[in-house]
Amino acid sequence: MHPKAKFLLTAAMDIDPDKEALFNEVYDKEHIPELLKVPGVLAVHRYVSVPLNMSIGGATKTLVAEGEPKYSATYELENADVPASAAWAAAVELGRWPAEVRPHTRNRRHTLRALMYFDMAGRQRRPVAASRGGSMGGSGSRLARVAASAVWTGW
Repeated sequence: MHPKAKFLLTAAMDIDPDKEALFNEVYDKEHIPELLKVPGVLAVHRYVSVPLNMSIGGATKTLVAEGEPKYSATYELENADVPASAAWAAAVELGRWPAEVRPHTRNRRHTLRALMYFDMAGRQRRPVAASRGGSMGGSGSRLARVAASAVWTGW
């Protein structure tokens, strides 16, 4: 994760099957490059859901997240206000995304997660969300980061 990232935005969705090739092309070649130009967007990663084989209770099980969107992307952000910025608003309306792709998406979900910090003894420090991305104080080099969930209620 980018060292300046304090928030993780996840955008997940399904796409009409006949528009899947267009969706992937536009997302990779237009949508992500434009969003990476937005101040405060540090990195973007895309994912596709696959079945999960996991050992639970002494047995290996295949888990399928029913109803979860097939595609997701994570956006590493410097602060929680980036998705509401004018630059973000402009970027998501560029290219073929708004007219040719967005109308064919469904089951859309957006969540915002704030990083939480733990000291080297495993004691939890206050989450970044408490200060909307402000300084954690103390020696940041001695803290381990993990994501804590906070639902993004925008869009």
